[in-house]
Amino acid sequence: MDTKKIAIATDDKETISQHLGRANYFAIYTITPDEVIDRQYIKNEAAHHRKHRSHDDHKRVHREMISQLSGCQVILAAGMGDPIRKDFEEAGMKGYVVVEGGSIEEAVQQYLDGELMINRDGGCEHNRRE
Repeated sequence: MDTKKIAIATDDKETISQHLGRANYFAIYTITPDEVIDRQYIKNEAAHHRKHRSHDDHKRVHREMISQLSGCQVILAAGMGDPIRKDFEEAGMKGYVVVEGGSIEEAVQQYLDGELMINRDGGCEHNRRE
C-alpha cells in the first residue's frame, strides 16, 4: 500500500495554524491516494519559536522541527518562511502555505483530490528581506 504522511500545523486540532513554528500541535495524517488511514496529534516541540537571537538559533529550531516531523513528506501551515521551506526541501519534505484558519479535514481532503490551494505569498514576515 502506497502511503504518505502529512503534517499540519494547528493550535486547536481542528484548524490550520497561521504560523508553523508557533503552532501548539501538528496533526499527522497517514494517507493512501484515496483515503485517510490514520491521524494523530503531537505537541510542537519547537513552539518556543518566538524571536531568534541569531541565525544559528534559527537553524537549530528548524533542525528540531525537521527531526520531529521526520517521516512526513508534506508539511502544511498558513504561514512559513522561505528558510524553513528550503530546509524541509533539503530534508526531502515539501512545505506548503495554505489558507489560514481552514479546516484540517478539508485541507487533507483537498490534498487527496488534487485541489489544495497553495498560497505562494504566505511566508512569514519576519523572514522577508526587503
